[in-house]
Amino acid sequence: MKKFKTILAFFFIFMLIMSCKKNDDVIFAVQNERYKELFKNYIIHNDYDIEIIDNGNYLTIKNSTMDMWLGISNIIRLEMDTISGNIANASTTRTYNGGPFIRQFVTFSIENGVEIISDFSSEGRLVYDPTHPDAIQTGEWQGYVEYPNVNTTVEMINMLEASSFYESITKYIKNNYKNVIF
Repeated sequence: MKKFKTILAFFFIFMLIMSCKKNDDVIFAVQNERYKELFKNYIIHNDYDIEIIDNGNYLTIKNSTMDMWLGISNIIRLEMDTISGNIANASTTRTYNGGPFIRQFVTFSIENGVEIISDFSSEGRLVYDPTHPDAIQTGEWQGYVEYPNVNTTVEMINMLEASSFYESITKYIKNNYKNVIF
């Protein structure tokens, strides 16, 4: 019985190791331009030995590893969390730094890896409400309140796109690496 358990344990470890090796059989295609750049930058940044084919319409990734897929899924999850934060703060007119909340987004560069960037390039909206505690008290915009530069419609579209991509990745991982649990 002890020999059977030992053989079973070795078999289990062997199967675990085999499922973690490079996956040569399946090709995963990416069409979204933003995610194509994320994939390329992530693979180059982490120096993976993975074949990337960009035919213009989509990006094909061959010889991927479980580690790569889990890293990409973590970035997409961070992106969804950041989008959720933007939506939750769409009406926040005062932060601990003063002023309205500033929209944030996730980027991935070869040099810096993952970064959460504040979007200072777009302005918030001004709404006339002189009774609001954060209304501007003097000057040309007296009585106006500055709201965050968050467009909830755009954020919801970004969330749908990110969650759809995340779902595709997790399905790929579940189908090709049997020992991963989400």
